Amino acid sequence: MLNRKNLIILTLSILFIGCNSSSSPSPSLNTKGVTVSDCQATKTHRTNKEGDALDNNHTYISYQYENNTLSLTHHNVAFNCDKRGIGATSKVEENTITITERQNLPNNGGMSCECLFDVTITLNDIEVKNYTLNYDDGRSTDIHFDIDLSSKSQGIKSFNRQGKYPYGQEPTTPQSNPMLKKLISDEFYNTEVLPDKETKVIKTQNQLDNLVIQLKEIGDKKVDGWAKTLEESHIDFDKGYLVTHTFEEGCIYRYTSTVEANSDGEVSIHLDIVGNTCSSALAQYYLAYQVSNKVKSLKILVTGHEPVIVLE
Repeated sequence: MLNRKNLIILTLSILFIGCNSSSSPSPSLNTKGVTVSDCQATKTHRTNKEGDALDNNHTYISYQYENNTLSLTHHNVAFNCDKRGIGATSKVEENTITITERQNLPNNGGMSCECLFDVTITLNDIEVKNYTLNYDDGRSTDIHFDIDLSSKSQGIKSFNRQGKYPYGQEPTTPQSNPMLKKLISDEFYNTEVLPDKETKVIKTQNQLDNLVIQLKEIGDKKVDGWAKTLEESHIDFDKGYLVTHTFEEGCIYRYTSTVEANSDGEVSIHLDIVGNTCSSALAQYYLAYQVSNKVKSLKILVTGHEPVIVLE
């Protein structure tokens, strides 16, 4: 028979065991696995495995459901170029699924650049019903939408990416100077295909037509857009000309462009880096400006590059 002292000790032991067993949070029982793609630096225009077109100015959530397993892929999520430590966790509560994506960088802080990745998380034991999907990628992007697995087993939803860095075309300072009109300021990642990687001065319609043909022959949607812009520029070559300039970087930088001009016709185009430097994928930048004959001297000044004197 237990005496009073032994009974008190036994009761306390049970209480301590109960507290220890409930203090550690249980891992998500639904997460089957997480996979992370390589950096998508060279894939300006691409498709997912279902054939949906993707571009770098948007982020996408695609889903596929089969046999109580839900596969979710977040396309174009931005993380440090060092992909180590990228992960995702899930939380399923009644009709709400919340995915949290984070990156635990190595002790050296990773690389001083960012890339876009596709992060896929697979969930088990998901019932056939309506769900609200919430995504938290650690940034300001607001990603949430509803899916009905009883009526549609797969789909994709797009959202505007915040900031557009890396790879999205950055907004630049509007140019109002009558001596200069910016037509193109963009980046490209297949650096083997762009023609004439140099500064060119186009002074005739025939030269412009030949340039448009060269760009169209590349067969890339982004470059096709450049060609269309130049084709529809309607430059009056009696009053001015076209200047194109190409330069390469071992990185994807963000640039802002500004123009300085004075009454003597001296004009300079400045491209200044916004943000930290990096050493990532090779990128090529393409500029095209319509220039008035009133311009007497023209310089292109890019951070980290030698000045380019077009006219002096």
